[in-house]
Amino acid sequence: MGAGGGPKGTGREVASPGEAADAVRQLAGRGAVVIKVAQEPRSGPTMPEPVLAAVVAEAHEEGLAVTSHLGSLAQLDLALAVGVDELAHGLWSNEVIPAATVEAMVAAGVVVVPTLHIDPSPDRLANLRRFLAAGGRVVYGTDMGNSGPPQGIDTMELELMLAAGMALTEVLAAATSGAADHVGLRAKGRVVAGAVADLVLVEGDPRAGLDVLGRPAMVLREGAVCR
Repeated sequence: MGAGGGPKGTGREVASPGEAADAVRQLAGRGAVVIKVAQEPRSGPTMPEPVLAAVVAEAHEEGLAVTSHLGSLAQLDLALAVGVDELAHGLWSNEVIPAATVEAMVAAGVVVVPTLHIDPSPDRLANLRRFLAAGGRVVYGTDMGNSGPPQGIDTMELELMLAAGMALTEVLAAATSGAADHVGLRAKGRVVAGAVADLVLVEGDPRAGLDVLGRPAMVLREGAVCR
């Protein structure tokens, strides 16, 4: 959702707070589970604060989180001001996030899905490192469907999260139980009695080398073998 920018062919343009709220209500009624907004000045116009605030307010009223495709520090400040919940690619620019802004992100509980593999610049890595050091929450994700990272488990993304300062156990949790918790899937993302058997089996211990995750021996979906 944006004001002319956003993903080509999939974005919905809104021009006023009223239009924004109506659009969110319609999307929620059609079964949307999250609202994504375009805050990428390089791709086109972005929403002014009253319009973006209306998107966030209505989404929260509908019980939905708002994730942002964010492309500048100015848009990061705006996202924090209106209560955006998640940054889908972290800050997708090479600007340095000021310490005060990092602290505000952590205080607001903003979750970062860094997708470092699509742009592993030193500045993006440094921004994530400082966010983590301040106590920020990170979950694994990819830009699957676009060019770049492979589909399936992106081991390079996991390695880059390690390089940004996460411990190995934190990286594995961010890609399993942490990611599941973030999207409200309490019965997935973990191997415990009563959980859904969505499993990737590998030959080897990922704690000894994440590369084994890129070579699955078997994949189960709800207990049934699908690979």
